[in-house]
Amino acid sequence: MPGQASFPSRLIPTIPIKVPSVPSSAEPDPKPEPRSVLGDFWSRCRSLTGFLVAAAGTGVCLHALTVLFSSLHPVLELANHFCIHALIVAGVVCPCLWWMKRVWRGWGTALALAYLLFVVQPWNLLPRQPGNQPTTANSLQVLSWNLLSVNRSHAGILQVIRDVDPDLLVLIEIRPGMLEQLASLNKLYPIQLGKESWGGEGIAVFSRIPGTNLKFENFEYADQPAIIAEVTGRDGRQVQVVALHTLSPLPLHRAAIRDRQLQALAEWAQDQSGPVCVCGD
Repeated sequence: MPGQASFPSRLIPTIPIKVPSVPSSAEPDPKPEPRSVLGDFWSRCRSLTGFLVAAAGTGVCLHALTVLFSSLHPVLELANHFCIHALIVAGVVCPCLWWMKRVWRGWGTALALAYLLFVVQPWNLLPRQPGNQPTTANSLQVLSWNLLSVNRSHAGILQVIRDVDPDLLVLIEIRPGMLEQLASLNKLYPIQLGKESWGGEGIAVFSRIPGTNLKFENFEYADQPAIIAEVTGRDGRQVQVVALHTLSPLPLHRAAIRDRQLQALAEWAQDQSGPVCVCGD
């Protein structure tokens, strides 16, 4: 327009500026709520290691309870016959506990060690040298051995018998055909009586003492009889050796039969005038 100064136009560059968005209701981060011991325990159990440790620790505690209360029920009694498996479980638990937090590591390791020492007694697994047994001219040596019916180590069985060299030999769980495999015992023990059977019914007694009288006795259960050996000792006294394999207490109805067997044996032994030696399993 006339009368007005004109200026050259310029382009002013724009610089983008990023402004952080702030929420209108901004609040500070909430503090984590303290967890209880039980909550911390269950959170650990979510992991595989924690679950295994919890399961193994629970099994160890349950096994300890069965030992303490084993006299109350046949099932509890049978459960504490196998302490070696508890030793294996504790051996697995201890390394797992070592990788956990310090507090859990200390308590868990202490519990496992206390259990080993109190229940398993691992020092009993160490090999022992046989001590000098007091022997006299009138002593009678008896070897009682549950061979396990599936045992096929016949040469090893014979070697142990030769090493021990007993006067009277009691073998339990004699399966069909086993006496034939142990036929070399006939020369060492000419007086024999036995019954071959699968399971716990097989039993045999061998004697090298002249004049030994062997006979079967039922003791309230004819399917699994005992063998009574009437032996005249070197001092002239008569000794009766009873070889018996009682019925296992499981299932529960077998426990009642086992108890009747032992009751009949106790009553029979009370009626004897001379010494009685009871062996078996």
